[in-house]
Amino acid sequence: MRKTAIFVVGMLLAGATYGQNADEYEAKLKQLKQAISELQGQLKEVNNAKNQLNSELSKSETAIGDLTKKIQRIEGELAQEKKQLALLREQRDSLQASRKQQAAAVAEQLVSAYKLGGQSQLKAILNLDDSYQIARLLRYHQYIVDVRQSKIEQYLATVRELDQVEPAIAASAAKLEQQQATLSNRQQTLQSAQKQRKQTLAKLAQESRSAEQRLKQMTSERDELQRLLDEVTTLLADIPTPSDQQPIRELRGKLAWPVEGKIKHRFGTQRAGTDLKWDGVWLAAAAGTPVKALHGGRVVYSDWLRGQGLLLIVDHGAGYLSLYGHNQTLYKEVGDWVKAGETVGLAGDSGGQTEAGLYFEIRHQGKPQNPKRWCRG
Repeated sequence: MRKTAIFVVGMLLAGATYGQNADEYEAKLKQLKQAISELQGQLKEVNNAKNQLNSELSKSETAIGDLTKKIQRIEGELAQEKKQLALLREQRDSLQASRKQQAAAVAEQLVSAYKLGGQSQLKAILNLDDSYQIARLLRYHQYIVDVRQSKIEQYLATVRELDQVEPAIAASAAKLEQQQATLSNRQQTLQSAQKQRKQTLAKLAQESRSAEQRLKQMTSERDELQRLLDEVTTLLADIPTPSDQQPIRELRGKLAWPVEGKIKHRFGTQRAGTDLKWDGVWLAAAAGTPVKALHGGRVVYSDWLRGQGLLLIVDHGAGYLSLYGHNQTLYKEVGDWVKAGETVGLAGDSGGQTEAGLYFEIRHQGKPQNPKRWCRG
């Protein structure tokens, strides 16, 4: 509901033309979600008819992606809790030092009051004849009383504050211990999922040992991606995105790469000695490297796809799409708005890859574009 509200406000600010298409875009997006869901069901049926290994790979890699996000969230919470605990302990140490100093000051004031004695002060005042001197002595006496009272109140306030800090430290320490236990469980589950993935990859490698089998598999994976892109292109055709950002076509050659990494496979080159060509680029990057959105737009696909692993597709308007494949995890869901340079996932090796990186494509009206002509450097 919140996302829809933000979307509507953004369109009103963007201009009347886009505002008139708000409902249409939302309707198209809903159709797209349904179409993708049906397409995924069809693809799973086809793949399951061949074997169960791709289904197993999808489950393990999706689990790895979800667990990675959860572990990162818990680690972030742990860091905050440790910081809070350190601050509380620092506050406690400061209060204890203040209490010690204030206790000494109060004790000193009480001793002074005892030595001075209330009766001697009263006699001194009654023996005076000068009213001015009497008034001055009374004010001085009141000042002494006020100082004593102030020091006592400060001491008591410090004691009360310490009484509140100590339970807070205990609660924070308990929460920290619980989070660490949760993190340990998540990490064990992640290790189990990674082990399952390795076993599945080994079985898949046995099934596609020959060049003919690999070509057949790669062709099938390419066709599945194309079917998905056809659905996206058809359903989102002529639906504008917000006009409060510069159109992507005006930024050709000026855009930043989604990850900083060496191009291992270039656009248009042959794939693994076959007649198939790369429709994008493979960027070498360490697992866990943040993947940045090429340009502002809306996520139209965020899920696992055979041959692409954890795949994210962003619609930039005017028929332009950017694709980010083989992620370790995805941070965005279908319908989410993203800004240029915003982290949308982490580079990885999902989709059966043996090394980490990012597969990156730019498409216009469904046709692959050379990313080097769009990205600087």
